[in-house]
Amino acid sequence: MGKRFAAILIALPLFFSFAISAEQISADSSISVFSDLGPFEVAVSSDWLTATILFAPSDTGEKKSADTIIALQRGLFYLLDPNLSSLPKFLTWMHTPYFVNIPDEANIDFSVVYYDQYGNAPSAGYPKAVYWPVGTLDYTTLQLEDAGTSGTGTLYKITASLPVGAYYYKYCVRNDQLANDYELAISSFVVSKRPRNIESISLSKDAVISNAKLLISWQAQDPQGAELTYKLYLGKSPETMTLLYEGTTACYEICELLYAQDYYWQVEAVNSFGVSSKSQVYKFSTILKVSKAFNYPNPFNPHREITNFVFNMVLSGYAEISVFTELGDLCWQKTFENLSAGANEAPYDGKDDFQKVLFNGSYVCVIKKNYNDGTGETDKCRLLIIK
Repeated sequence: MGKRFAAILIALPLFFSFAISAEQISADSSISVFSDLGPFEVAVSSDWLTATILFAPSDTGEKKSADTIIALQRGLFYLLDPNLSSLPKFLTWMHTPYFVNIPDEANIDFSVVYYDQYGNAPSAGYPKAVYWPVGTLDYTTLQLEDAGTSGTGTLYKITASLPVGAYYYKYCVRNDQLANDYELAISSFVVSKRPRNIESISLSKDAVISNAKLLISWQAQDPQGAELTYKLYLGKSPETMTLLYEGTTACYEICELLYAQDYYWQVEAVNSFGVSSKSQVYKFSTILKVSKAFNYPNPFNPHREITNFVFNMVLSGYAEISVFTELGDLCWQKTFENLSAGANEAPYDGKDDFQKVLFNGSYVCVIKKNYNDGTGETDKCRLLIIK
C-alpha cells in the first residue's frame, strides 16, 4: 500500500474535495471512486487529482452512510464523518478568534496547534500569522515557533507588541503534500488601553441625600483621548445592581428614590474598542420621610460650610425659599424649579441677596411650595448662624 497523504478540506457548503499529487499515480492507472453519498466529480490537472463528493439526502430523508472510501491505485482517503470532526485539522486556535490585548497588561500571543493525521510536518517557514490594521493592506507576516507538543499536535506560537488599534489576522500553514496554504478564517483583534481614573465627582462615599432628585456625576479618562461610553449600575446591594443608564454624558439624574434606603452604584467606562474599566462601588442613603421642613447642619458657620433646606413636596413643582430676620426683614430669596415629589434639598450659603454674610443669630425660613396641579402649601423652619 502506498504512502497516505493529507486531505484538503475546502470550506464550501455541502461538499468536500480531496487532492493527491498526480506524480503518485502512474500514467496507465485507472481511477476508481466509490461513494454512496450521491453524485461525485473528478478533475485531473498536470499536477493534481481532485475528487469532490456532493452530499445528497436519501429518498427517505435520512443521512447517507459516512463510511465512504475514495480508492486510488497508490493511496487511500477516508471520509469518516460528514460533520468534519474526523477530517484532518491542520490548525486550531489556542485562543478565541476575536480577542482584545491590553498592552499595559500583556503582549499579544499568536498561537495555534498544528496536527496532520498522516504525520507530515509543516513546510519551512510555516505556520504563519498574518495581520494588518483595519482599513489598510499593510500586511505583516510572523513565523510561529515550535513550542512543544499540545495534546495530539504541536503548539506553535510567537509573542508580539503592537500599537493601539484594530487589526485583522489569519493563520496559515503548508506541508509538502498541500498544493496551497491551509488557512483558518480571517478574524480580528484589538490593541487598546483601558479607561482610567473613574470616580464620583458629585457624591462622597456613604453620602446621605434626599429621595426626590439625585444627580450623579463622575469623571473618567481615556488614554487614547477618545470619547467614552458610560454604563451606570444601581441597586440595593452590590450584588443586585442593574444597568440604569448607558450613554456618553458623564452624569445621570435619578428621581423619586425610596425613603430611608441604602443604594449602591458603580460606573463602567467603555472605549470605542469595547475595552472597559469600572469604578469602585459607591454607597449612598436617602433620608427619612420628611414631615416638617428643616435645615442641616444647624447651627452652621457660613465661613466654613453651607446649610441645606430639606422639605417634602407632595407633588412635583417648584418652591420659593425666603430667609427673614426675626423682625421680618427679607435677607435672601430664591426659586428652585423642577422639583420632584418627595424629599427635596436646597443649598444655602448664609449670605443675603447682596452676597454679604448674615450676622450671628436666629432666622426664619419660609418655603412656599407650588405644585403642577395648581395647588400649593407653605412650610417653615428656623436656622441659626454662629461664626
